[in-house]
Formats: sequence, C-alpha cells, structure tokens
Amino acid sequence: MQNPPINEGHFVRHIARPQWGLGFVHEILRKSVHVVFENEGSKMIGHDFVERLLAYVPPDEVPEDSKVATIKGRKELLEPKAPARPAARRARPLAIFTRHQTSHIEEALAIQTETPDREVTFRAAARWVSPHKAVAGGMAPPVYIALADGGATVSHEAQLTRVLVDPEDNQDKAIEIGGFSLESTREEPLWGKQVQTLYTITNLRKLEEPFPMTKLIRFNGGKSIDANYNRAYCLVRPVSDEPEAEAEA
Repeated sequence: MQNPPINEGHFVRHIARPQWGLGFVHEILRKSVHVVFENEGSKMIGHDFVERLLAYVPPDEVPEDSKVATIKGRKELLEPKAPARPAARRARPLAIFTRHQTSHIEEALAIQTETPDREVTFRAAARWVSPHKAVAGGMAPPVYIALADGGATVSHEAQLTRVLVDPEDNQDKAIEIGGFSLESTREEPLWGKQVQTLYTITNLRKLEEPFPMTKLIRFNGGKSIDANYNRAYCLVRPVSDEPEAEAEA
C-alpha cells in the first residue's frame, strides 16, 4: 500500500533512523516538515526528502504507551530542555551565508542525495558564535551557499546541524565531527589558526532557482549583502516569500 501524502497529525517513522522511534508530524512549514520523534525529539525534514525518508504509520498501529501517542507526551517532547522565562521573546530565526569550492559541494551533494541526513563536515576561518547558540537552542538554521567560482549567486542550500567554535588540539568533539569530513578534506587540520569553527550540514540540495546573494538580508542592520561582498561567512535572515513576522510585539 502506497503512503498517503504526509500531513500534520500523521504518525510516521524515519526510514533511515529507526532508532528514533515513532514520530508525530507537528507542523508543515514552507520548506520543511517539523516531526517530533519519541526517542530523538524535534527534527526538521526538508520537503524534498519527506517522501524518501518518512513512512506513514496508521493510527491503529500506534502503541498506546508511545510518547507521541498522547497530547501530553508530545507536549513534553516539544518543550525546550532548559525552561524559558515566561516573558522572554522568541529568538529571531537566523541563517548563514557561506562560500565553498565547487568540488567540495559536488562531493557533499553526491553523498547527501543518497543519504540526506548523513552529516558532512566543513571548516571555517570565522568564529560561528551565533550559529552555535542557535543549534544549541534546538534550531537547524538554513545555510545558503555560493560557489567560489560562481560569482554572486546562491546556488545551494543546506541545514546546519552541529557547530564547534574554537576546536582544540586532539579535542574529542573535534575528532568526532572531523569523522564526517569529505574524502577530499580528510587530511586537512581540524584545529589551528585557520580553523576557528567546525560545522556539519545535512539536506544539501541544488536550488532549482538560484538567486543573487543581494537578496540576502544581513541579520543585524537589515541591509542586503553587497554584490561585491567577498568573504566566506555572513549572518543573514532566512529567505522567505512571506513578510517578516518579527515586528510583532
């Protein structure tokens, strides 16, 4: 029997990650599906990968003792690990603009076309402090990628999954993240003066409609990136076809 289209309120399983257990489709977003898994918590699955990665589970096959089977259980899984102050404002969503060598992106794309949630590690000479905080807070910020030889055009998009700022010599975490390096970068250092950040991405895809990087709005200041911007890192706001909602009180 063919899977029905995945909708909010459906129960699912992740085909490539059965250890995550039963999942509940909490929300359908513009670019991704928010699923809460009983053993893994919240995960964002890009629309391009939903059909390939999520298997529909009929309600009559859902165990009564599953954490996602009840509203109370799902609410507990959705709650942040650290209690938020009642009056605190929601963190403003952020995204990252970066540049990469064409060969590295093609190699990563070949991996993640087959296995979208298989992490791939990259190195950065800048300190990705805000992205680190966002990931630590449960976010999976989008990463907009321009190719080093592709001019001022954003041609690929991915999701940020891990960030390690200021990796240290022989640090266990750095070595662990380094294990997801591309074959072509496996011999490159994981720490040192030129490596201020290690980060991993998933769900890398080539955009059907690339766009000029001048469409990206800087996270602070509200100005677009200049067409002559030549650095490999910039904090930006997520691209949206809808008006910004952050002006709400």
